[in-house]
Amino acid sequence: MDEIIGFFKDTLEKFVIDDLQKYLTCNSYPNKFYIFSDYCLHDKNKTHDVLTCTIMPYSLNINAEKAIISSIASQENM
Repeated sequence: MDEIIGFFKDTLEKFVIDDLQKYLTCNSYPNKFYIFSDYCLHDKNKTHDVLTCTIMPYSLNINAEKAIISSIASQENM
């Protein structure tokens, strides 16, 4: 677990924090976010360990956004 936390810390410090600060400086909205993650770690059937996080502005209509994301994801799998 320490290895994963270290990876997140290093990655966030190098890339995400600066970009997020720039985004928030230019955009007063939103003030709430969703954070989604997906990962595949230590799977012997996979070539690499993979970890991804997505930060998305909060929306009151999350069901509509879920439908859009599902539609895009199903198109990518074709």
